[in-house]
Amino acid sequence: MLQDAHVPGLIDEFLFGYHVTFAPMPALQVASMQQYELVSEAPLHSRYLTVYDRRVRFCAPGNPAECRVLDFDVVGHPRANFCFAVTFPFHPYKDGRSGGEVTLIREYAQGPHALAYCLPTGGLDPGRHTALELQRHH
Repeated sequence: MLQDAHVPGLIDEFLFGYHVTFAPMPALQVASMQQYELVSEAPLHSRYLTVYDRRVRFCAPGNPAECRVLDFDVVGHPRANFCFAVTFPFHPYKDGRSGGEVTLIREYAQGPHALAYCLPTGGLDPGRHTALELQRHH
Protein backbone atom coordinates (compact mmCIF):
# COMPACT_ATOMS: atom_id res chain seq x y z
CA MET A 1 0.00 0.00 0.00
CA LEU A 2 1.42 3.37 -0.98
CA GLN A 3 1.55 6.03 1.69
CA ASP A 4 0.29 9.49 0.78
CA ALA A 5 2.00 12.31 2.63
CA HIS A 6 2.64 15.84 1.46
CA VAL A 7 6.07 17.27 2.28
CA PRO A 8 7.13 20.68 0.94
CA GLY A 9 9.61 20.37 -1.92
CA LEU A 10 8.44 16.96 -3.09
CA ILE A 11 6.98 16.22 -6.50
CA ASP A 12 3.41 14.87 -6.57
CA GLU A 13 2.49 12.54 -9.44
CA PHE A 14 -0.37 10.26 -10.34
CA LEU A 15 0.98 6.87 -11.39
CA PHE A 16 -1.37 4.10 -12.55
CA GLY A 17 -4.22 5.61 -10.56
CA TYR A 18 -2.19 5.98 -7.35
CA HIS A 19 -1.04 9.26 -5.87
CA VAL A 20 2.72 9.01 -5.41
CA THR A 21 5.13 11.53 -3.94
CA PHE A 22 8.71 11.60 -5.23
CA ALA A 23 11.66 13.32 -3.58
CA PRO A 24 13.56 15.19 -6.31
CA MET A 25 17.27 14.53 -6.67
CA PRO A 26 19.44 17.55 -7.59
CA ALA A 27 20.40 17.43 -11.28
CA LEU A 28 24.12 17.58 -10.53
CA GLN A 29 23.82 14.64 -8.16
CA VAL A 30 21.99 12.55 -10.77
CA ALA A 31 24.45 13.48 -13.55
CA SER A 32 27.43 12.59 -11.40
CA MET A 33 26.13 9.10 -10.54
CA GLN A 34 27.43 7.44 -13.70
CA GLN A 35 29.08 4.34 -12.23
CA TYR A 36 26.93 1.58 -10.83
CA GLU A 37 27.30 -1.92 -9.46
CA LEU A 38 24.92 -4.67 -8.49
CA VAL A 39 24.93 -5.04 -4.70
CA SER A 40 22.42 -7.88 -4.48
CA GLU A 41 19.64 -9.57 -6.38
CA ALA A 42 17.23 -12.25 -5.19
CA PRO A 43 14.00 -13.64 -6.62
CA LEU A 44 10.95 -12.74 -4.53
CA HIS A 45 8.31 -14.56 -6.57
CA SER A 46 8.37 -16.78 -9.65
CA ARG A 47 5.65 -18.17 -11.85
CA TYR A 48 5.29 -17.04 -15.48
CA LEU A 49 7.25 -13.89 -14.66
CA THR A 50 9.80 -13.51 -11.89
CA VAL A 51 10.00 -10.56 -9.51
CA TYR A 52 13.51 -9.79 -8.26
CA ASP A 53 14.61 -7.57 -5.39
CA ARG A 54 17.60 -5.76 -6.93
CA ARG A 55 19.87 -3.39 -4.98
CA VAL A 56 22.22 -1.16 -7.02
CA ARG A 57 24.92 1.23 -5.83
CA PHE A 58 25.41 4.37 -7.94
CA CYS A 59 28.68 6.29 -7.40
CA ALA A 60 30.28 9.39 -8.78
CA PRO A 61 33.27 8.56 -11.02
CA GLY A 62 36.50 8.78 -9.03
CA ASN A 63 34.67 9.52 -5.78
CA PRO A 64 33.59 6.30 -4.03
CA ALA A 65 32.49 8.32 -1.00
CA GLU A 66 29.69 9.89 -3.07
CA CYS A 67 27.39 6.89 -3.52
CA ARG A 68 23.71 6.18 -3.27
CA VAL A 69 22.15 2.71 -2.94
CA LEU A 70 18.71 2.22 -4.51
CA ASP A 71 16.34 -0.75 -4.39
CA PHE A 72 14.32 -1.86 -7.43
CA ASP A 73 11.54 -4.38 -8.02
CA VAL A 74 12.51 -5.93 -11.36
CA VAL A 75 9.97 -7.97 -13.27
CA GLY A 76 11.25 -10.26 -15.99
CA HIS A 77 10.97 -13.57 -17.74
CA PRO A 78 14.24 -15.50 -17.33
CA ARG A 79 13.13 -18.24 -19.77
CA ALA A 80 12.93 -15.51 -22.45
CA ASN A 81 16.32 -14.06 -21.49
CA PHE A 82 14.43 -10.94 -20.32
CA CYS A 83 13.76 -10.05 -23.98
CA PHE A 84 10.33 -8.87 -25.02
CA ALA A 85 9.08 -7.37 -28.24
CA VAL A 86 6.33 -4.88 -29.00
CA THR A 87 4.91 -4.62 -32.50
CA PHE A 88 3.37 -1.39 -33.81
CA PRO A 89 1.29 -2.59 -36.77
CA PHE A 90 0.70 0.60 -38.77
CA HIS A 91 -1.30 0.39 -41.99
CA PRO A 92 -0.99 3.54 -44.15
CA TYR A 93 -3.99 4.53 -46.19
CA LYS A 94 -3.60 3.45 -49.83
CA ASP A 95 -6.02 5.96 -51.32
CA GLY A 96 -3.68 8.97 -51.09
CA ARG A 97 -4.84 10.23 -47.72
CA SER A 98 -2.17 10.91 -45.12
CA GLY A 99 -2.18 8.82 -41.97
CA GLY A 100 -3.45 5.33 -41.52
CA GLU A 101 -4.68 2.81 -39.00
CA VAL A 102 -3.10 0.85 -36.16
CA THR A 103 -4.10 -2.68 -35.22
CA LEU A 104 -4.74 -3.27 -31.52
CA ILE A 105 -5.64 -6.48 -29.78
CA ARG A 106 -8.14 -6.83 -26.96
CA GLU A 107 -6.93 -9.09 -24.20
CA TYR A 108 -7.08 -9.66 -20.48
CA ALA A 109 -4.69 -7.31 -18.64
CA GLN A 110 -3.57 -8.78 -15.32
CA GLY A 111 -2.70 -5.47 -13.61
CA PRO A 112 -6.06 -3.69 -13.87
CA HIS A 113 -7.92 -7.06 -13.96
CA ALA A 114 -9.87 -6.01 -17.04
CA LEU A 115 -10.03 -6.44 -20.79
CA ALA A 116 -7.84 -3.81 -22.46
CA TYR A 117 -6.78 -2.74 -25.95
CA CYS A 118 -3.04 -3.31 -26.36
CA LEU A 119 -0.27 -3.46 -28.92
CA PRO A 120 0.81 -7.02 -29.75
CA THR A 121 3.66 -8.08 -27.44
CA GLY A 122 5.47 -11.22 -26.46
CA GLY A 123 8.57 -12.79 -25.02
CA LEU A 124 11.34 -14.04 -27.26
CA ASP A 125 11.94 -17.76 -26.95
CA PRO A 126 15.69 -18.50 -27.22
CA GLY A 127 14.89 -21.97 -28.56
CA ARG A 128 12.81 -20.58 -31.44
CA HIS A 129 14.29 -17.13 -32.03
CA THR A 130 17.97 -17.42 -32.82
CA ALA A 131 20.28 -14.39 -32.98
CA LEU A 132 20.35 -14.61 -36.80
CA GLU A 133 16.57 -14.74 -37.00
CA LEU A 134 16.28 -11.76 -34.63
CA GLN A 135 18.69 -9.72 -36.77
CA ARG A 136 16.49 -10.29 -39.84
CA HIS A 137 13.52 -8.79 -37.99
CA HIS A 138 15.27 -5.49 -37.11
